[in-house]
Amino acid sequence: MYAQLMLGLGGIESGQYDKAVQRLLKVVRYDPGNLEAVLNLGEAYERLDILPACKNLVLSCKKTDY
Repeated sequence: MYAQLMLGLGGIESGQYDKAVQRLLKVVRYDPGNLEAVLNLGEAYERLDILPACKNLVLSCKKTDY
C-alpha cells in the first residue's frame, strides 16, 4: 500500500488528480486509519471539484476514531 500512497501523492503533485483519487482510494479502503491518505484524497476530490465525494469523505471521517 505504500507504493499506492506514493503514486497517489505523485498524482497530486503532477496535477493528475483523477489518477491520485484512484490510488488513494485503494489505500483508504485498505487502511481507513491512514490519515495522510484520507487528507490527500480529500484534496484530490477538491481539486477535481467533486464536492459530493469530498463531503462523503468528511462524513466518514467523523465516524472513524482517529
